[in-house]
Amino acid sequence: MPTANPNTQKSPMSQTLSPKNFSLGRRQFLAGLVGAGFLSSLGCRAGRGFSLFGYSTESQFDSNIRSVYVRMFANKVFQAGPYRGSEFILTRYVVDEIEKRTPWKVISDPDSADTELQATMTTLTKNVLVRTPFNGSREIEITAGAEVVWRDLRTGVVLSNPRPTKTEELTTDIPAFDPTVPRAKPIPAPPQPVYLQEVGRGYLEVGETSTTALQMALKRLAVKIVNVMEQPW
Repeated sequence: MPTANPNTQKSPMSQTLSPKNFSLGRRQFLAGLVGAGFLSSLGCRAGRGFSLFGYSTESQFDSNIRSVYVRMFANKVFQAGPYRGSEFILTRYVVDEIEKRTPWKVISDPDSADTELQATMTTLTKNVLVRTPFNGSREIEITAGAEVVWRDLRTGVVLSNPRPTKTEELTTDIPAFDPTVPRAKPIPAPPQPVYLQEVGRGYLEVGETSTTALQMALKRLAVKIVNVMEQPW
């Protein structure tokens, strides 16, 4: 009866410690280590979103704000023809954008709102970009601009004001503390309106009109106005 050659048989221990299996186990160990670090860096913020390596899926809009009162926008530009009443259209577009993109509710009572958004249209111009051989309009451009102020009605702070830089914060003089003198309440900074501008184009040869270009400009401007209400990165 033939007997197995003891030199050709490998014990289970030798199979486990073979260079091939040892290399595979090391790769599995490194993969598990990287996975553990990934999971440890992946955190959840109270169910609102995940953060990873300094980035987060949390909403860019402040969760401490629940409602916004949008005051009917004013208009300081010359209005004629299809441009008359553009401030009402812009206000409607901004309200729709807030309801669509933010977790806030637009309400009509300023006494119950957390913040107030107001704007004034200061720019509304029409330019002819391309003319026909008969001096007609082939392509037009309408530019719409507005100044925006967003205020916290609970504290009086103007949320749309530019935030101070690190250099400005370090150079701000800090008054000496005197326990005998009551600390003065901070005075909110005066509003600095943020000017925003957008452009809409219309191609008359394909059936578009000045109203088409105006609507495009106002919709784009409404998106920019709501962008101002986002939290800084």
